[in-house]
Amino acid sequence: MFQQEPIQPDHPFLTMEQVITLPHLGSATAENENNMSLLAADNALNVLKGKTPAYIINPEIQKGE
Repeated sequence: MFQQEPIQPDHPFLTMEQVITLPHLGSATAENENNMSLLAADNALNVLKGKTPAYIINPEIQKGE
């Protein structure tokens, strides 16, 4: 993932033989899509049970601060 997508044509990574760049869609495999769905379901269930979801970005919202 880059700060700006698509990557700029003059980005140094594009001249490096050991680097392979992919669009953000590069992670869209069937296995990853399944894992993301399971994680979303687990997070929803945790919230409904009053638990903290995995990988919470803004925990102050859940704590009511």
